[in-house]
Amino acid sequence: MIWVPCHHPDISLPMIGRKLSEEFIDLLLEIAQGNFLQSWARNWNDTYPSLTAYKKSMYRLRKDDLIAYQPDNAGDPVLILTE
Repeated sequence: MIWVPCHHPDISLPMIGRKLSEEFIDLLLEIAQGNFLQSWARNWNDTYPSLTAYKKSMYRLRKDDLIAYQPDNAGDPVLILTE
């Protein structure tokens, strides 16, 4: 078998290494976020048995001025602890 060298300006070993590293980091991030959301969901079920219990506790905290809602850049509400 005779090896024929191939040169392509858009393909190089350092570029392939960088792309593989980026894809690997993205994969690890997706796995970490999935594990976080699963553990959060498990804790949610242990903390609040129902949506009604959650809403009542949020109402009490807001009524006592312990927390406040503030929308983030995407418009989603974010809970903020007050002084």
